[in-house]
Amino acid sequence: MRSVCTTLLLCFATLTGPSQAANPRDELLRLVPEDVGFCLVIHQARMQRQRLLDSPFAARFRDSALNKRILASPEWQQFYQSLREFEKQLGIRAEQLVDEILGEAVVLAYRPGPLNRPDEEQGLVLIHAREEKTLQTLLRRLNQLQQQTGDLKSVEECTHQGIKYLRRNEINTVNYYYLDGPVLLFSGQELLLKQALERLKRPAKESFWVRHLQQLQLDTAAVALCVNPRVWDTAIVGNQAADPAVQMAARLWKGLESLGLGLLIDDKAHLRVSFRIREIPLPETARRFFDLASKPNPLWAELPEEPLLAVAARFDLPAMYELIASSLTPSNRRAFDAELDRTLGAVLGVDVVRELLPAIGPDWAFWITAPPKESKHGLPSCFAALKVSNSSPRSLDQRGSEESVGEGLLSILTTTAQSAILAHNKKHPDSPARLTTTTWQGKRFRSIRGGAMFPDGIEPSFGLLNGYLIVASQLDNWPRSSKPLDPRSVPLVRASLKSWRELFQQRREQILQFLSEKEGIGQQQAGEKLEVLSMLVELLDSLELRQETSSRQAVFTLTLTPSLALSSPTTRNRPGNR
Repeated sequence: MRSVCTTLLLCFATLTGPSQAANPRDELLRLVPEDVGFCLVIHQARMQRQRLLDSPFAARFRDSALNKRILASPEWQQFYQSLREFEKQLGIRAEQLVDEILGEAVVLAYRPGPLNRPDEEQGLVLIHAREEKTLQTLLRRLNQLQQQTGDLKSVEECTHQGIKYLRRNEINTVNYYYLDGPVLLFSGQELLLKQALERLKRPAKESFWVRHLQQLQLDTAAVALCVNPRVWDTAIVGNQAADPAVQMAARLWKGLESLGLGLLIDDKAHLRVSFRIREIPLPETARRFFDLASKPNPLWAELPEEPLLAVAARFDLPAMYELIASSLTPSNRRAFDAELDRTLGAVLGVDVVRELLPAIGPDWAFWITAPPKESKHGLPSCFAALKVSNSSPRSLDQRGSEESVGEGLLSILTTTAQSAILAHNKKHPDSPARLTTTTWQGKRFRSIRGGAMFPDGIEPSFGLLNGYLIVASQLDNWPRSSKPLDPRSVPLVRASLKSWRELFQQRREQILQFLSEKEGIGQQQAGEKLEVLSMLVELLDSLELRQETSSRQAVFTLTLTPSLALSSPTTRNRPGNR
């Protein structure tokens, strides 16, 4: 039973090696027409399932609290019984189904129906089995079972351009399939199956779908979803009318050449989103926005190497404003600008669009660090940093003011803190809070202290440091990263699950108390919630989201690093595993 659990959890964790000519996946993709909407590809499930089952991670997972909890759950017991019944009916084990039939390559192709006839959608399943005898036996068994139950009335032989295929006449529908050795094509629409059969007779050449997988850096993916945007143009763009927002969305969508999502597994697990831009000009504001976002935020060199959570990116506010404003009608844009002037513009005394937005950013970051071991309180420290201009806007200079944009934002924070303190002290005269001044990193900071306004150990603070507006839950120091920045691969999000694991272990009682008070639950319920979180981070070390960009392509990769490798040293270097 445990073997089956592990198999089912991991059977789709597959990874291919370098693209090779005429491999089963590419042979199947050659048969898929170019005008389908998307292809879902599963490649080499058998090889990677075995690699994963032999890995140190799988060994730890089998003995983990999470696996034991899954095996003991009623949902798993019910699924396990259904699986055994399924195996009994078909005469094939789940491991055989994955290894011998789905283990080489599976492709699911989908073509949407016209807007006025969405029920005319079409689907095609293509399988290249590892064991053709097992595939043929399974199909024969399925036909026999359905004929016995009366669900299948007859199976007829048909021919298209000299190629034989079968028509399955069922009670409520008709399906078609073609079987040749280890290759099975199956569809509910005869036209789509015929189009695939016609491609069988054509000379082998580079496949549209293989090319796009390679361009999207998904050709080594275990599971990949590749989308042809042109098939969806009418459905997504639709009637643009005079709506500026729809027109902008249409221009951005039409700029896409291809789009893909894939799961890649080596020693780690990688979820990758990739898209390519057509060789047509994007709107200038969109190009500016994406160009700046593709460059690394220098703050990553200052952030902790193993934070509980860190998010840092670059954001072109003027370009974002133009993107938003261009999607509004003229009257809505005037109302939007007027609202900006009545709020931020009135408080700071500047022209928001011309002076304030260019002075903010582009660098920003937010991060959370674990409390120092010697700290009495158990709450993490939160920091936020925003790059601000040191120069004064023209309108402020004309008044003779020396206040920079950063100082103006600091004044807003100070006024907000003062108002919050006054409101708190009025309600809680016995525990008043105060706005104090302190020095941190050699700079002047304001902090809210005293009273019961915040939990123990939380003293919200804010100030200017090295051209950044800093807001912190408390002014603790943090260990800075020593890793150099790679300009080709830009980090966006980083979380150390190892740090979370250590925090749960070191601060268990304090976390339980916090959960109990915060959510109004008992210690036992709080303990159950913490146990679930602990099980999730027991097997994992880190999570990181990065982006890579070029002139026409952007690739976003979410990498999950387990506490032990997802492949064993013996299988990692076998031919085809690299």
